Amino acid sequence: MNGQFPEDALTIRKLRESSPDLRELNIDGEPTPSLVREVLAGFDGLRDVSISLCADFSVFCALVTKPNLRSLRIVNAIGPWAGVSQPITVHDLRKLSVGGHAEADLASLFRLTRFQSLEELTIQIYAHTAIPTTMAGITALFDDLSGAVSASDLQTLTISGTFSSLGPPPDHLPFLRDLLPRILRLSTIRSFRFSSDNPLARLDGADIEALARAWPRLTHLHLDAGAFDRTSTVPVDGLSHLYSHCPDLQEVSLPVLSVPGIGAQSFPTPPGRSSHRLGSLSTQGIFTSRGGISDEEVEALARYLLRLFPRLNPETHQKALEQTDGAVPEGSPDALRIDPAWLKVTEYVYSIRSKGDEYPPHSM
Repeated sequence: MNGQFPEDALTIRKLRESSPDLRELNIDGEPTPSLVREVLAGFDGLRDVSISLCADFSVFCALVTKPNLRSLRIVNAIGPWAGVSQPITVHDLRKLSVGGHAEADLASLFRLTRFQSLEELTIQIYAHTAIPTTMAGITALFDDLSGAVSASDLQTLTISGTFSSLGPPPDHLPFLRDLLPRILRLSTIRSFRFSSDNPLARLDGADIEALARAWPRLTHLHLDAGAFDRTSTVPVDGLSHLYSHCPDLQEVSLPVLSVPGIGAQSFPTPPGRSSHRLGSLSTQGIFTSRGGISDEEVEALARYLLRLFPRLNPETHQKALEQTDGAVPEGSPDALRIDPAWLKVTEYVYSIRSKGDEYPPHSM
């Protein structure tokens, strides 16, 4: 539907006559306040609205405060947002997806809104050469976001960015736990996805521990390698935090695992018999300080993972084997990230689980 007015007012009236119980509506372009009033007055059963552009805070307010509206998607929100002296309260909205070219615009939107029932939130920041992205702006956005949803039972949070460039230099990037301190207070999170095509943070084992302790109800965790500087790795013993604090975890994707490079005996001591529910574990590769991993260590790592997570799905791992050749291009910046080693671990996990050996003996 085109967002121009008044032509669309007639279209909406005709649509009201033919589809009085309309539940979903997509509007291309930027809807005017008049058009929004027509929509809200004409369709009491409307539950899902998607608009491609929103640059008027009154339009946003009218939509998010519509009784019984459950889902709203705004492809591009353009601020700065103003017009209210106090934040508006949103009672019924359950799902919000909002994108924009300026983190300051998105931050002001959240600063002026308080969600009471939001369960799923997606934030997308698009690169724009005329609008530089700053770490201070990103931090402010995350702080305002957490304040806007603090009264909700937020369960799913997705943050993605397509930044063309971002300062400061990578060696000054904050650790993930320091980038998201207020978001980590949202204890109801069950699914967290964090992705970017340029590094936003560093990542280490302490970050995994912070996430695991903050979100004990976590079921899905996806940390995209592109969002972290290339030196970031997660020590294999960091997985024990997910095991200990997130019993409902089902799917994990991490950038790079770092493993001990001395011998199989240097792997962490696994816990006793486990019934953890994790079914899918993936990583970009394995890092060792000496640049290689022995077959003995591959087997030891596979068995350690299965002692932590005995329900790793063999079909998931076999699919990973089929979708990649496991090669790291010679001379690549990622040459130290040993993808073939992870594939060997994956193959070993698949072999054990396919044989029904759910609790393999620990040979370390």
